[in-house]
Amino acid sequence: MTATQPVSYCPSTNVIGTDVPTLAKRAVAGDNGDLLSAMVGGDYNAFVVFVSRYMLAVQQARKLSITGADTAGLRAACFSGAYSTQLSRPGSDLQLSATDLDAAISGLLLDGLAAADVNGAVVPSGFVRLEAFRTGVLDGEDACLKAYR
Repeated sequence: MTATQPVSYCPSTNVIGTDVPTLAKRAVAGDNGDLLSAMVGGDYNAFVVFVSRYMLAVQQARKLSITGADTAGLRAACFSGAYSTQLSRPGSDLQLSATDLDAAISGLLLDGLAAADVNGAVVPSGFVRLEAFRTGVLDGEDACLKAYR
């Protein structure tokens, strides 16, 4: 397994490791003086990256593969999208703001970490990564399981 920064999932220990200061920097757009931070930012972007690593743990618990950018990586993005929809439901402890999905989309298009497999492999197309997230948002978890086998 290759660690992904700032959040990694270790399947052998079933632990999610987080570099909190680096993840916090990802949550603040334009604050770090580099092109990536100017374009990828927002607290929900950082949250989706964390959630996507948790979704790898979910996949492993369900005996699904956690390797393969076009399967496990896109499934992680899709499951993260489905989870995002759950946050928009009445009664949820967390609520999405008007710009949260924009923040998630910027990360999916630019570096795609939220759509990476356990080793950090990401499909090259930002639009394919975005489509996986969108499938989860609009059609839910069952659609993710059908689309990304």
